[in-house]
Amino acid sequence: MDYLGIDISKDSLDVHVLGTGKHKPFSNNPKGFKEFGQWLKKQKLCLTDTHLVMEATGVYWEKSAHWLYEQGATLSVVNPASVKYFAKSELRRGKTDKLDAQLLALYASRMQPRVWQPESKAIQELKLLSREREDLIKEQTAEKNRLHAHSNRELISKVILNLCQARLKLLKQQIAELDKAIKKVLMSEALKALTEQLCSLPGIGLTTAAVLLAETSGMNFNNAKQLTAYAGISPEPNQSGKRVGYSSISKTGNARIRKALYMSALTASSRGHFKTFYDRLIKNNKAPKSAMTAVARKLLVTAFALIDSKQLYNPDYLCKRNLNT
Repeated sequence: MDYLGIDISKDSLDVHVLGTGKHKPFSNNPKGFKEFGQWLKKQKLCLTDTHLVMEATGVYWEKSAHWLYEQGATLSVVNPASVKYFAKSELRRGKTDKLDAQLLALYASRMQPRVWQPESKAIQELKLLSREREDLIKEQTAEKNRLHAHSNRELISKVILNLCQARLKLLKQQIAELDKAIKKVLMSEALKALTEQLCSLPGIGLTTAAVLLAETSGMNFNNAKQLTAYAGISPEPNQSGKRVGYSSISKTGNARIRKALYMSALTASSRGHFKTFYDRLIKNNKAPKSAMTAVARKLLVTAFALIDSKQLYNPDYLCKRNLNT
């Protein structure tokens, strides 16, 4: 198999074929994609027998990735952080588009990253909507703080207060519109069953369900361990020789999932066996924040189990299981 690295920027694609020295830039637009395909044919490279790798650079990779997928390419879209650490392991110095394309081709050969597949239209739309909502919530919080500050100045400007209030009103309206749009997508045929399974869990509502489904491609993981690692909520060991240090969660993962789960854990920790779990951790001298994080991880693991088994949450399940054992 041949390995090909593609360095993405706003305007161009820099392509390098590993072991051949062949390198060529193309425009990052439909015309450039067509020229890229013609160049591959001239190099006698078959897309199905060539492993192509590109980084998930902003939004600039999306159009070329979808085009390559439609052509039947074996394509991997990788986290830039993974490539960065790989470059350090290779003692790479310097950075140009050509060198980056070479590095990506080498990364494809050495690391054999998993093949990329586009998400469904429903998941793509849900991700856009949920992330836009998150951004507007941040703007709303900043605007509230700005209004509070201007309301408590020695000299109060009515013009500024009116502008702040108008912006807050607009943000409130837009957030409400996004909530309606998110609910519509969640209740669509493609996602309704998954949404109901997630929302059957205590502490998880439509907003959290939207984040979980959008950021995990509909819980598309082989097992719960992969999922918790992706979310950055799995334990991080801290041991060397005889020393055993304080362990924490890794946080190397999707911060949006962690934030949504933590807020849900605040509610779940006061209900059912999640409360029992939380109280037991506190009794065993766990710090409240650490215990709440553990509840958040338990919520995620349980959510995966529900999706995997296609069942709704049953609060009596654990009790019944314990009685039968």
